[in-house]
Amino acid sequence: GKSEELDWGCMRAACRAGVRQPPTPLEPGTVYEFNIEMPATSNVWRAGHRLRVCVASCHFPQATINPNTGAPIGDDEEVRIATNTIYHSKAHASCLLAPVAPIHKAGA
Repeated sequence: GKSEELDWGCMRAACRAGVRQPPTPLEPGTVYEFNIEMPATSNVWRAGHRLRVCVASCHFPQATINPNTGAPIGDDEEVRIATNTIYHSKAHASCLLAPVAPIHKAGA
């Protein structure tokens, strides 16, 4: 089949405490929890459809480029490759919350 982007959410990991707080770099080897809000969207899922979640360090041009150096935004002379790890163990559970709305039939 094909894959289509329905929506996207974004968070700069160093700003995980909020944009009004100073950025705090991530420590390699440390597990962090992120809650990324997604804008409201809607889609009809039919038998055989699948949901894919993509995790990336950048979503340019929708979000600013992240050089993965901890440098201030816009100071990206050096760029590093990032490794993203999603933990899904009993100790580090991961989830995607996707509310389901009832089907409204025309004329009902």
